Amino acid sequence: MTSTLIFKNLEKDTIFQKQWQSYQLVINEDYNHHRVLYAKLPDYFKNRFLHSFSVLDLGCGDVDYLSRTFANNNMWSLVSAYTGVDLSEQAVEIGKQNMHPLLEINAAVSFAIGDMLNFVRQAKASSYDVIFSSIAVHHLRDDDKKELVQEIRRILKANGVFVLIDLFLDEAEDRDDWAMRFVTHIRNSWVKLNSEQIDSYVNHTFNFDFPTKLSIYKNWAEHDSLFADVKCFDEVGFFKAIVFET
Repeated sequence: MTSTLIFKNLEKDTIFQKQWQSYQLVINEDYNHHRVLYAKLPDYFKNRFLHSFSVLDLGCGDVDYLSRTFANNNMWSLVSAYTGVDLSEQAVEIGKQNMHPLLEINAAVSFAIGDMLNFVRQAKASSYDVIFSSIAVHHLRDDDKKELVQEIRRILKANGVFVLIDLFLDEAEDRDDWAMRFVTHIRNSWVKLNSEQIDSYVNHTFNFDFPTKLSIYKNWAEHDSLFADVKCFDEVGFFKAIVFET
């Protein structure tokens, strides 16, 4: 029994390492356009919050790009508390190492391993100033996304914001058309990935990616006046950075 468990853990770690190597290559080559989509966040947060603010990071992964963005713009001193939520225990362990800047200033840092929707369902009202999610929410179906937006509004403080960086459908296409377009883009443009890595992303796209139109997000936000405004920071190719303001 013990040897079987060890084998399963090793197999799980091997799968994670392969996925992690592909993910790091995508990030380093900027195939998800993080440089542009994250660029306006530091000034926005500094102007929005005159003092410190708390952050909930949904689908945080290893927190690498967000932590570097904050560090490069002297942002960590403004963060009073950080909470990261992700399904991957291995990614969270790496994320803990990337949060040393916050630990050095004695800010509250915590992580939760689990589903982001379940986490926000159980969170207390008016708990966070900033709720952030990058390239993660599109894995949810629309009913769950709608509930997520509603729960996020409940747990945001006054003057809080929800910043969403993600894949989006064009307004005139459905999910199947989008998937074919995105897969073609991956095959033609993500040239540093090998064939196994490409096939993995293609399979992931068809099975796990369910992006939504910006207009639908706006409709959810306007329902019962959940949010005062939804702004699009930037958009590059298949990706957008948007902010829901209370």
